[in-house]
Amino acid sequence: MSVYEIISVVLSSIAIIVSVYFPIKNFVTKARVNFYPVGLVTLLFNQSGSYIQLNGVIESEKKAVSVRKMSVKIKREKDNQTINLSWSYLISPVNQRLVGNILQTTECAHPFRVEKDSIAATFVEYTDPFDSFGRIFRNSASELNKIAEQSPIFQANYSEAVKTYTESEEFTKVKQIAEKEFFWEIGKYSLDVIVNYNNSKKVFNYAFTITEQEFNELKHNIDEALLAALKLRYNEKLAFHSSNVELLEK
Repeated sequence: MSVYEIISVVLSSIAIIVSVYFPIKNFVTKARVNFYPVGLVTLLFNQSGSYIQLNGVIESEKKAVSVRKMSVKIKREKDNQTINLSWSYLISPVNQRLVGNILQTTECAHPFRVEKDSIAATFVEYTDPFDSFGRIFRNSASELNKIAEQSPIFQANYSEAVKTYTESEEFTKVKQIAEKEFFWEIGKYSLDVIVNYNNSKKVFNYAFTITEQEFNELKHNIDEALLAALKLRYNEKLAFHSSNVELLEK
């Protein structure tokens, strides 16, 4: 065998090894997915119940991934009560400011791709996928909404209408139901972020605490949710509060 033939055989062998090795390597290499929150979680409550907004980024190392779903599990430490929320909206990390107001662009949550060794913003609103509280609230508030639409109340000024409205038996009944379903209480919570990607799943563990001030801000939303129908009738602005609390890695 000539030197030329030997070189040709060696080069051919190398080409075969490379062509076999790299596809196998790409197949067996697993992506490493990381989640980095911005450090705060936004707690909310309205006619949809207790839910959150959590902003951060997802990083994919070694391989591109398709994020199929994101969800959170929140546990109240004092009594081990939990709520399970699933992503409902993706929120644009770019906000437009107009006359002091922030306009947020949202879209329904959907799978997205994170390229190899890159990050993707995940500004996500997580809500109850079954709308459990929303259905309970709408059913129980049907009679209360009729009071808001009655002409005697509508003929009074707003302050007088609120007094009549909130002193009604129906208002008390619906408020008791809402308070029972209200999840945010003073104390410590654990929060698990579950990222489903490709055919895998990874859980990231965090914790946060609700203070008395934050509790009072959020509990204000119970009355606001009940007053919504009356405020709509009088063209009064809704005043729901949210609370940003520190998110700590566990």
